[in-house]
Amino acid sequence: MAGMSLLSGLAYPRETISDIISKEGIMDLIRESSFAQYLTRQGIEQGLRESILAILEVRFGIPASHPFAERIANVDDS
Repeated sequence: MAGMSLLSGLAYPRETISDIISKEGIMDLIRESSFAQYLTRQGIEQGLRESILAILEVRFGIPASHPFAERIANVDDS
């Protein structure tokens, strides 16, 4: 569904595609898909890592290039 909406955006205005998706309830199907949930979790985890790194830099002056910051960036369990 997401691929279809992306590709249809090449031939039709983005607003038209958005209207069709909204009227048909397709976004609900996309949101409920396991792939969409996976992407949401990945985004949340990436945001957490970036927030932690920003706090470490502001609070303790640890730059993103510091080995400790690199270890945090590689953590995959939120």
